[in-house]
Amino acid sequence: MSSNNALEITKLQKTFSSDILKKSTSVVKNLDLSFLSGKCTGLLGHNGAGKTTTIKMIFGLIRPDSGEIKINDKLIDQKARGILGYMPEISKLPKNLKVAETIFFQNKLFQSSSGQTKEQSKKRINSLLKEAGLWTHRNKKISQLSKGLARRVSWCCAVSHDPEIIILDEPFAGLDPIGRRDMSSWIEALKSNNKTVILCTHEIEAILNNCDSLNILRFGELAFSGSVLDAAGKKRSVDEILNYFEGKGHE
Repeated sequence: MSSNNALEITKLQKTFSSDILKKSTSVVKNLDLSFLSGKCTGLLGHNGAGKTTTIKMIFGLIRPDSGEIKINDKLIDQKARGILGYMPEISKLPKNLKVAETIFFQNKLFQSSSGQTKEQSKKRINSLLKEAGLWTHRNKKISQLSKGLARRVSWCCAVSHDPEIIILDEPFAGLDPIGRRDMSSWIEALKSNNKTVILCTHEIEAILNNCDSLNILRFGELAFSGSVLDAAGKKRSVDEILNYFEGKGHE
């Protein structure tokens, strides 16, 4: 494993079986992926490309049939997952809790693995509430929030325990133009603090504007891995990236 990689996946495979049809579907096939420390890497592909399954295996929600997942050159385990943060595509937040309560609860789940004291957690969460424009909403129930504000809460939950690796699943969804600008700024700030960001989205422009490199999956296999810039130092075009989705891309 390269010392520059915060997260590396090697020969990962996952097959699902159907009890009804007695058929097996290989969703992830001998997959090799790497994510550089202190960089933002896009993870994208068509629907059914294997992105969600791969993320679930990183978090231990499902087990791979074979292969390895390493964080900082060590096989991932339950303790290692404490250095992961995750912003899901859909903000599944407890509607009856208040904004601040929700973030504090999420933080507490990872407090022991993050090494934060209660006082440090409180200070960080208050800072996040202000940074995310949620301070005046902190005592509102989640059910009272707009979709955009709920996405901001999900962001705070993902980073409240100061993880080293943050996986963002469609983080721009539901955000207004100001929210999208803020999200880009937060991603840049994470990189400046040497955090590793994995951006999963179908918004190719967001990938090109926020990522340093990208991994493109196609039917469970790696179709492309490299910089968002081409050999001439220019941003790759949307059409070029879509070609990899369709199996037509080449370097």
